[in-house]
Amino acid sequence: MTTRHWGLGATLLAAAIVVVVVLPSRPIPDQCNFAAAVLEFSCRNWNGGSGDYTARVRRARNRLADAIAARPHGAADVRASRGPLALRSRREPVVVVRDPDVPIDIAREWLLDAEKELSFFPRAAGAGVPVIIGLHTARVFPDSGRNLNYGAARFLYTEGRDTACIADVVFHLPRVESQRFPKEFRRLRPGGWDGRRIGRCALHARYGVPGAGVQAWYGLLPRWQWTYDGRLRVELARRAGPRGPIDWQGTVEWGSYDWPGFLACLNSGVACEGIFNVLKGRDTDQAWSYGEEKAMLIADLLKSREPDRFVRFWRSSLPVDSALQEGYGVPIGVLGREALLRRVIPLPPAGSHRGAAATSVGWLAGLLGLAMVLSRRQTMGL
Repeated sequence: MTTRHWGLGATLLAAAIVVVVVLPSRPIPDQCNFAAAVLEFSCRNWNGGSGDYTARVRRARNRLADAIAARPHGAADVRASRGPLALRSRREPVVVVRDPDVPIDIAREWLLDAEKELSFFPRAAGAGVPVIIGLHTARVFPDSGRNLNYGAARFLYTEGRDTACIADVVFHLPRVESQRFPKEFRRLRPGGWDGRRIGRCALHARYGVPGAGVQAWYGLLPRWQWTYDGRLRVELARRAGPRGPIDWQGTVEWGSYDWPGFLACLNSGVACEGIFNVLKGRDTDQAWSYGEEKAMLIADLLKSREPDRFVRFWRSSLPVDSALQEGYGVPIGVLGREALLRRVIPLPPAGSHRGAAATSVGWLAGLLGLAMVLSRRQTMGL
């Protein structure tokens, strides 16, 4: 190759490098590889992961697939709830439906567990939404890359006159024809770390369909949602312990992610909107986002105030902050602060009379200690 050819090649190579550097990032490819990185595709990793754009497209596709598949399956669950294999509660609006190979004993366990879960939710005036628990061994969820042997999801089904909150549980069993009750069915039983309960369907069963703003904040949508709902049951079942010092462990757990805002809400009701995320609503792509804080607030509202007020809030068509103001007559700052106080700082024993000065000193000491503990925790990287 002549010197002239080398010069031309070097010029073209330099021009290509300039184009790669100057032009904006390209659309995200399906796979991350060396060529994609050289061309400045926004790949996050080298093991087949994808960038922000591809992740958003994938989540949108999965949401659409869940919504499409949930509609006909919801209709099938509603039909099954009227069939011979359905197991109905005598005191709660709960029906358990099952595939023919799911043992009746498992269905009874789910029914009893659902009745127990609903017992934590105070009754209110007005009809709620029936709950259908679907126990399946055949695949019902669309194959959207989850590759799960087990799955649990909930959604709100509405079609014509039929409205139901459906909790679907699917477990793909190995084909063991010789055993009538294979040991693998133990994983189909209620409970467990993944929140395989009726979860938010309990709120729908007691208080009906939420308004649009509240539904986006904590309600269920007309598609399968892979949300962890175990915390709400835990908070409602929690009983007031013996009067004593501040629950430091619980306090650190609640406030460690944003302890300045946590303290501001706890002290004067400032920043409670951010703690409970009432202004932005729920990011449905983040199943764990703000779930514990919202569950704590809802549980406190249900345990400390009349359930009819919660119904007014739950069914309100206003945004969440305005719905809380309308339902309870006070802003989220007051409600959030009181919820945190009851959660982490026990009230004084009944019958005791303490002066305002002593109470103020106690508050200041508690808040100072809280700030020190949380600051130390954040500094240590815990």
